[in-house]
Amino acid sequence: MSDPDVARLSTRKEFGAALTAVRAAAGLSIREVARKAGVTPGTVSGWFAGNAAPAPDEGLRDLAAVLRACGVAEPDIAQWKAAANRIRATTRPARPGHCPYRGLEPYRSADAAEFFGRADIVGLLRDRVELGLSGAGPALIGLLGSSGSGKSSLLQAGLVPQLTDAAVVVTPGADPVSRLDRAVAAVDRAASLVIVVDQAEELWTYESGPDADWPPRDGFLQRLAALTTDRRAVVVFSLRADFFERAAQYPLLGPALTADAILLGPMDADQLRAAVTEPACAAGVLVHPTLVELLLQELAVTTGSGAHDPGALPLLSHALYRSWTQRTTASDKLTIEHYRKTGGIHGAVKQSADEVWLDLEADATAAEATRRIFTRAVLIGDTGLARRVVTAAEWEWDDIESDVVRAVVDRYVAARLLTTTADGVQISHEALIHSWPRLAAWIEADRDSIVIHRRLATAAAEWARNRSDSALLTAGMTEEFREWVRHARNAGQLTSVERTFLDECTRFHTAAAARDRQRTTRLRVAVAALAVAIAVLACAVTITVRMRITADTTRDAAVSRQAALQSQLLRDRDPALAQQLALAGFRISDTVEARSALLDSTAIPTPRRIPTAPGPRAAASTADGSVLAVGTIDGHVHFIERRAATAALRTTRHRLAGAGLAAL
Repeated sequence: MSDPDVARLSTRKEFGAALTAVRAAAGLSIREVARKAGVTPGTVSGWFAGNAAPAPDEGLRDLAAVLRACGVAEPDIAQWKAAANRIRATTRPARPGHCPYRGLEPYRSADAAEFFGRADIVGLLRDRVELGLSGAGPALIGLLGSSGSGKSSLLQAGLVPQLTDAAVVVTPGADPVSRLDRAVAAVDRAASLVIVVDQAEELWTYESGPDADWPPRDGFLQRLAALTTDRRAVVVFSLRADFFERAAQYPLLGPALTADAILLGPMDADQLRAAVTEPACAAGVLVHPTLVELLLQELAVTTGSGAHDPGALPLLSHALYRSWTQRTTASDKLTIEHYRKTGGIHGAVKQSADEVWLDLEADATAAEATRRIFTRAVLIGDTGLARRVVTAAEWEWDDIESDVVRAVVDRYVAARLLTTTADGVQISHEALIHSWPRLAAWIEADRDSIVIHRRLATAAAEWARNRSDSALLTAGMTEEFREWVRHARNAGQLTSVERTFLDECTRFHTAAAARDRQRTTRLRVAVAALAVAIAVLACAVTITVRMRITADTTRDAAVSRQAALQSQLLRDRDPALAQQLALAGFRISDTVEARSALLDSTAIPTPRRIPTAPGPRAAASTADGSVLAVGTIDGHVHFIERRAATAALRTTRHRLAGAGLAAL
């Protein structure tokens, strides 16, 4: 930057922007500049942000060292020192810490003196609580309203300070039962107790899926039921209207969501005027009437009963907060000029977020830390987007130093865009999710990745409680997350716990796969051995059968030959038996001997048996044997005549008297 440009610097913001431009031209991050200059990052971060000017003496020496680290020539450094002295002498803006407007953050009990505009609902709630404690009214009261309607502020800054009985405020979070028990334990001896459950929708936003059975939610509701039964206690809870259907599924909450519920609608014009003017008045500052009318006009509230977008209250509060910081300590008025510098109701949040982002964007590490923090702080569910607490353990990234992350968080906390809690940090209000286009673009671009990462982070947190193998992922889910981590951008977002968890899942399933392979190998070896044994047995059986068949064949051949031999020996003495033996031997085994014996047996005459009638009989033949007479007991004689040796026999039948038969 040239000397004339430095000479025209007149505000801290201009000084910070010019100093940032020099740093960016040198290609250095804030940490690198601080390291080269030998100063602490905290010292110079306010200069670059435009929130502070270098102090005399030591501050100017540090400024000179920073400029030298950025390559600014010695003659130009004097110009920068003169600009620092000139700017430091100007009136400082009002300190944000004294601002009566909370911005995106809700009003707390300590801010009760600055909370205005809801006196009627606060009175109604107080009366309901007193009736509940007396036993004449319900012990469970629901406050329903849309996101940004002011439920948290009404309960914490409106109701709680007006209660005379002991009261505790509980935000469910990821471990609602423990939070409830700790809060109740702090006032355990109180005769009566009012339990304020703020943001009860967190009982559903922290579950792993829309239809998930989340034990902490059931345990929390059971604990509330027990408290209202066992002691004199009343529970007041706030719930986003878009979670009504889910909450109504629980019988315990049914009456509190219907007959006993209080609906928190938009403010009317008079309530808005009080919410805008009274906090400033309490701080001794007047909100100019024209600014009030402009705000009502932008909220589309023109009459006493007019309505506005119920979710616009945090945007209005942040615009007033930003307007307040545009004042100087010498000013006792809040004017349209202050307001217009903020970007208006619908632009103040964007402007605040962009200012911090643009200051961090040049530092790639800080920019990446910003993206990771905000995308981790968002829950994506079927009912839309919700915020969640990012614990300190979730900032532990291997590629980003913890002090860089802390510096980024501090910058957004200072701008009231992030809010610190006992467990970590969260987006100050869900309005930021919808009002900061850059964050909306990050969410849209990485929606699937954010959902996957949240599932992994939830599983890792569950496993980290007892590090049990039963809490490890399935093999399929492990592979899904491993595939997601293979992308370099995703891998860098893992915390040490998440990385250890995923490694443990991988190790477990790798070992299980190795055991499965060993079992498979052993099974295959056993099957192979069994197959070999079966093959050997089959071979043995085959050989045995073949040997048996061979033995049988040999035996049959021997028997056949023996029968053939006997047939040859009996051919002359008993040709019929010889023929039978020859046939039997041939049937036993078709040996050459048996075949020959059978053929030989057909060449000789063979006696034949002739069937006759049963009973005693007599037979006689002629001398030459050509006729055979056979007598039977029935008185008949059969004459059997044989004409030739090879011709067939002819039989005739005659009946004879007894003497003839006797003669025969």
